[in-house]
Amino acid sequence: MRTSTVLGISLPLLSFSLVAAETQYGVLGFGIPMYQPLCCYSCHDSLSSLYLNCTTFSTMDMHSGMEMKLKKRMDMGGESMATTSDACYAGNQAWLETFANCVHDKCSEHGVSESRQSQCFAKLAANGQHVPTLSASLPANTPNVELDPKAVWLNLTSLVNAETYLANYVTMKEFVSSEHRHTRYSLISILFVVGTCFVVGTWKSHFASRVASSSMYMKLGQHLFVPAAFNSRHLSPLPYRVGYLPKRALSLFIAAYVILNIIFSAVSFHHVTPNAWYADRRHEIAAYVSNRTGVLSFANLALAILFSGRNNLLMAVTGWSQSTMLAIHRWASRVATLQAIVHSIIYTITYFWTGGSAAYKVEAAMPYYWWGIIATVVLCLTVGFAVLPIRIRSYEIFLITHIAFAILALIGCWYHIDLRFGDKWGYKVWLYIAFAFWGFDRMMRFVRLMYYNYFGSPIAVIKLIPHTDVLQMTIFPKKAWNVRPGQHSFLYFPMLGKPWENHPFTIASWGSPNAHDDVPTAVRASKTKEAEITDVEVNSSSASQTSDESRHPDQMVCLMRARKGMTDSLLRNLKESGANSLPISILTEGLYGGHRASLLPLKTADTIICIAGGIGITSSMSFLQQYVNEARSTETSSKVFMGCATSFVLAWSAREESLLQHVSTSLLPDSGIVRNRHIEYRFWCTGESGSQDKGLEQGSDLQRGRMNVESVVRSVAEKGRRVIVVTCAPGTMSDEVRAAVVGCLRDGMPVDLIEEAFAW
Repeated sequence: MRTSTVLGISLPLLSFSLVAAETQYGVLGFGIPMYQPLCCYSCHDSLSSLYLNCTTFSTMDMHSGMEMKLKKRMDMGGESMATTSDACYAGNQAWLETFANCVHDKCSEHGVSESRQSQCFAKLAANGQHVPTLSASLPANTPNVELDPKAVWLNLTSLVNAETYLANYVTMKEFVSSEHRHTRYSLISILFVVGTCFVVGTWKSHFASRVASSSMYMKLGQHLFVPAAFNSRHLSPLPYRVGYLPKRALSLFIAAYVILNIIFSAVSFHHVTPNAWYADRRHEIAAYVSNRTGVLSFANLALAILFSGRNNLLMAVTGWSQSTMLAIHRWASRVATLQAIVHSIIYTITYFWTGGSAAYKVEAAMPYYWWGIIATVVLCLTVGFAVLPIRIRSYEIFLITHIAFAILALIGCWYHIDLRFGDKWGYKVWLYIAFAFWGFDRMMRFVRLMYYNYFGSPIAVIKLIPHTDVLQMTIFPKKAWNVRPGQHSFLYFPMLGKPWENHPFTIASWGSPNAHDDVPTAVRASKTKEAEITDVEVNSSSASQTSDESRHPDQMVCLMRARKGMTDSLLRNLKESGANSLPISILTEGLYGGHRASLLPLKTADTIICIAGGIGITSSMSFLQQYVNEARSTETSSKVFMGCATSFVLAWSAREESLLQHVSTSLLPDSGIVRNRHIEYRFWCTGESGSQDKGLEQGSDLQRGRMNVESVVRSVAEKGRRVIVVTCAPGTMSDEVRAAVVGCLRDGMPVDLIEEAFAW
């Protein structure tokens, strides 16, 4: 029993090493064949365990001599080793004639052409070494003696034992079928996720707007598209900050993906008898399950890397935010890690089944094995260190460790495969896909940096909004940016001492400082002053440039609350400078987000209402600017996002009256009517009153206390008039907005939701 068990584990792996390295493209079953023709490989495995008269015996280490064929017989003195070299096979007449006769007879029965027989014989007879051709190796007289099933030596040309051949043939056939199923299920897993993204994108682009006001669509919105998964909780962290719950539709999609992987990891395993490799059904099924989960883990690892990137093209197709993509990334990572754990545990158990701790110790000492252990452990660490409390408490540490762990895990996976199989069988293809996704994202980041900073680094002017911890940053790019609402840019601040760090900042407003007649005079004066400050900074480093040459007519405004890390460093540098504003050089990757697919609902909106909380006003300001720009434009072609909207309501709640006053008087256009389009502001202050903010109360609808989100949404919702709610607010407030939209849909009001999430 122990001998057959050892063979059950080692023979499949030993058979892999028999095939010379070839240039093959694809994966198993799709471009790369395994053990073809089966009859030839079955003949080889039925005869290769026999000793020849040139076989040598020693007590050498079991795993040395990689260029030789090694066979260990457990019934010949325990550690005695039999070594049959390739040269021995190439020059042994009994071996060549017996193998050639078996290949010719068995493969002819299966209808295999003579050319394929000859090719396989030349490959396997002496592990690729030069041997006579198949026809030249055939015995002059057909042998009439069949090998005994328990034969040990091959001294004379003989017939292959029929039972041994059948056992090898059916075992290899099922093993090949199982490997092909591993590939198919892995491809289906990837295609399910990517295909769903394309279906969603097609639906949004071509059909959603046509049925947006239908009762069926509102029912789907009420029960599927808009609600949170459970109890209206979506952006509010779960208890103990274990994470966030995705939206209901996304939760169902992720659940389907997880269930699909569970099914694929547990079905379509078949036991065959007679069996040449496995001692019993338990060993065979364990090997198949372990191999399946290993391949699936590689496929899902590639998916996880795809959905982690900033330049994931699926965001443009679906209109899903990066927060949504990161949710899929986290679940793909968890699935890949669990499958890697199952793969590792099962192989560990099977070695203990085989020979206890001694057998496991021998295998675990092999480089391919401990690289696999490293990859599995590091994947577990990657998932463990990505929990929400760590991300919130120290995002920089999380990011550095996350990248380092991911790289080490991929290296471990690479060496696990390379040291075991080399370039055979296409297992590396899954890693090539992962490397390609990672490489594409990094390359595009570099391309964006080069493109947006080619004409010189943009200058940013930082100033502190009085009586707050909010910084206003005005960016003066060297070339014009085509900004859309909801877009953000990843900015680098090399002068802060950490040039590799970058963070996303939403573009709140953009354009020329004097371009908009509807912008308050204070805004134009403020922006012009900042532009002059920028001129001084630029000209101090380049006296040959004039003010007109250095100032680009376009500029962008971002607002950020100083917390930890980069924003805290900016605030500290500003205070240390002793000035009201601080010019600083930056690098930018340009614009992300604001994809057309995500903005399509705006095209059919009659009313747009932006509900902002705190610093979330930045995203709402970008939608307001687009609305004003389209209202001002006389060209129909310019009304690309909000062509039907006639009313825009901005409802904003913030703690500081100073922030409310500054934004309303310096950054927002006047309320009222702009070219037949209405603008209305509603402000709530949740902090203490300040005497410096009395002017705001006289010019706007300022209220004290918390915003009643449901009342605000219902105040603009009505049957027969399509309303789009855009929200960017802390988690609890965003969840209240979502619940209010669901309530409106339940009452037959065509309301849709665009959520600019805080959660990353």
